[in-house]
Amino acid sequence: MQTLKLAGRLSIAGFVVIALLAFQAQMHEREAAFEARCSTRHCT
Repeated sequence: MQTLKLAGRLSIAGFVVIALLAFQAQMHEREAAFEARCSTRHCT
């Protein structure tokens, strides 16, 4: 029973970490795309 709780916590923690990494990567891609657009239009 204890191992099941531990496995559940580990899977939840792993899911949270993956979600955070995916979110961070998405935000980075958006920032890069925004910067690329801005650099072509020369906005400050």
